[in-house]
This record gives sequence, structure tokens and C-alpha cells, in this order.
Amino acid sequence: MTELIALVSAIAVGASDFFGSQATRKSRPELVPYLAHLASLVFMFIAAMFIAAPLVILSDFYWGISAGLSGGCGIYLLFRAMSHAQISVVAPIAAVSGSLTTVAFGVAGGERPSWLNLVGIAMAIVAGAVISSVATDGDSNAEVGVATSLKEVGESVAAGVLFGWFFVSLSHTADDAGLWPLVIARVVSVLMLGLLAYFSSAGVPLRERLWAGKSVVWLAVAAGALEMIASALLLIALRRGELSIVGVLASLYPISTVLLAAVVLREKLANTQWFAVAMALVAVPLISL
Repeated sequence: MTELIALVSAIAVGASDFFGSQATRKSRPELVPYLAHLASLVFMFIAAMFIAAPLVILSDFYWGISAGLSGGCGIYLLFRAMSHAQISVVAPIAAVSGSLTTVAFGVAGGERPSWLNLVGIAMAIVAGAVISSVATDGDSNAEVGVATSLKEVGESVAAGVLFGWFFVSLSHTADDAGLWPLVIARVVSVLMLGLLAYFSSAGVPLRERLWAGKSVVWLAVAAGALEMIASALLLIALRRGELSIVGVLASLYPISTVLLAAVVLREKLANTQWFAVAMALVAVPLISL
């Protein structure tokens, strides 16, 4: 049951990232994460009021702040990368680096990777290199290959690492705290992202620094609602299962992101890049076996 909860969380995250990326392409990459997390905070606060929380201790507060900082920075970097590169390239890179992060903390805690884990890690490294390259002239679909700059690859990797730490932070919260650590995390990320959106908007009218047109707002609200559902399910799964398993399963979110991008946007990749996407998605569960 824990694994199913983590997978549903991954599907919701992937859909949230897709809606957020579409909003980012119509607006500023600094603004959309703020709007999405603001919507998520509202939904999260309402949900927390209806879920029992017998005791919220000081450590829950600190880990909530940690989750807010890492999650806020991670979503900003992910949306920024998605605004300049193909979604179906950025999402798998972030997912692999996030899963590697959770595995690394598992190893630091005394876990030892099996030979299947090592195979998955090797596949992840190769996939990360191939997926960010341009198709060669010999590729039959070379004309549809899209280059991803080192900057965008770096942003994707950094986003994944931060998401991994987001998982680690939530795994340290107590069961009795309910959803309040997530509420704390959202308050922190909204404040941080709001300041970023406001002060990085030189030349933008004051009234537009923290708001956008209707289409962008609705996309951001959809992303925020899905992100709230995903985060709540993730917290439940982390409290029921092991970090290394739940974290890696939750990193399967590119599946829904890539499928939505292919169906809605008709994004295309070169054959070599499709192979790398598949390799990355296979590497994620191998790392957790």
C-alpha cells in the first residue's frame, strides 16, 4: 500500500510540473513557482485543519523549514529549466538526481547498495549524459533532436538534489504532527519565492511582480492543487515506509510529465534521446531494489 501511495504521489507531481511549466512559458520563471506554492499553501492549510495532529514538536518545525527551503528552491530551478528546455528532457534528469540523493542518504545511514543498485546508478549516469546531448547526423530523427545546455542540465540536477533533501526532511517529521510540517514548509517557500519574484523583476510594474494574467493564474492554481495532493501523499508514504524506497518511487514523476508533454504539446525527441529517457526511467526503480 505504501508503494502505491508513493506512485500516486509521483503521478500528481508530474501533472503539477506539467501545468507549472506551461504557466512558466507564458510568464516569468520567478513568478509561477510563487503562485503555485501560494495556491498549495491555501489548500494545504485547509486540509491540515481536518487531519488529526495530536502533537507538533519543535523538530517538526525545523524540518518543515528545511523542507520549505529545499522544495522552494527546487521547484524554482525546475520550472526555470523547463521554461528553456524540453520538459521530457528536464524531468527525467531531475528525477534521477533526486533518486540518487535519497539513495545516498540511505547509504550514509548504513544501507549498502546491491549489484542491481549499482547497475541502476551506472544507467542513471549514462542516461544523464545522453539525454542532454543533440542527436547525431546519423540518427534518422536528428532534425527533431533538441540541445539542452549545460546550464539547464545543471539546474535540473540541482532541482533533483533539492527534491531529494525535501524527501529527507519530511521523513524526519513525527506522525503526530499531521500535515502541519507541510504547512510550515509552504509558508517558508511562499515567502522565499515571493521575495525572489518581487526583487528579480526589474522594470516590471509593481502590480505585476506578484500576480499574472488569468491563464497563468489558473495553470498555477492547478499546479498548486496537484502539488498539495502529491506532498500529502508523500508525507503519508514516508511515515509508513523506508526513505530509499519511497523517495525513489516518488521520483517516477517524469512518467506523467513526459506523457502529458507528448500528448498535449506533441514534444518530440531524437531516437537516442528517447532511449536515454527510457534508460533513466528504468534506472530509477533499479536504484531502489
